[in-house]
Amino acid sequence: MLKTRVITAAIYVPVLLALIFFGGWPLTIGLAFLTAVGLWEYGKMLEAKGLYVSYPVMMAAGIMLMLFVGNRSWTFLALAVMLILILLVLWAVVVKRSDFSGIMLQFGGIIYIGLGFGFVLLLRLPASSWWILLLAFLITWATDVGAYFFGRALGKRKLAPTISPNKTVAGAVGGVICAIIIAIIYGLLFLDLPLYALLLLAAAGSVAGQLGDLWASMIKRWADIKDAGKLFPGHGGVLDRFDSVLFVAPLVYLLLALLP
Repeated sequence: MLKTRVITAAIYVPVLLALIFFGGWPLTIGLAFLTAVGLWEYGKMLEAKGLYVSYPVMMAAGIMLMLFVGNRSWTFLALAVMLILILLVLWAVVVKRSDFSGIMLQFGGIIYIGLGFGFVLLLRLPASSWWILLLAFLITWATDVGAYFFGRALGKRKLAPTISPNKTVAGAVGGVICAIIIAIIYGLLFLDLPLYALLLLAAAGSVAGQLGDLWASMIKRWADIKDAGKLFPGHGGVLDRFDSVLFVAPLVYLLLALLP
């Protein structure tokens, strides 16, 4: 298992870094693919609970939202959200198999995944902002590493045992500490941001990433599955690998917009 995880990481991390660096259409196509696969995985979880899923509407709508957010088309985004709900209701009327719960869960998944990846693209919109997008991923990865090692060394008190039994309070704190250290080192070397901004981005981003992880764990526990998918052998699917960054990217964008 460890060998598989290492091999997968050795492939997917360089590809991801290349997409972040080049941005533009390569990143857009990559994020569209991840959005579609993420919604496919989400749909499979809904089906595991006996709900009917309109995959064409979900996947097309998620990619559309991702593109609108990533290109700051806010007016079209608002119209698209209402259009998606209308299409889901229309689909339910035509196939006569979806109910209110199924429609709203599909609608929520489209918003969750489509908007999340949209903000990943939005962070890369300016020509020079690949450094900022990389910061969002570094915060996410540093949090994971810090949580793992602090949790193994010091973890006794469970963080959320009914959602994710392996997560501990010590791990959560360690994740924040590790994210702050990495963000400060990276920021001082490559970013023109004051120290307080780096501290805020790292701490808030780390907490958001852990909440994103817990949210994905909650969905998987509800669906009674271990991994959302198998796209990344040894790591799971899109919602296993990118669950944290779907929460981190919107928060980093918001904080950067609010910082003086």
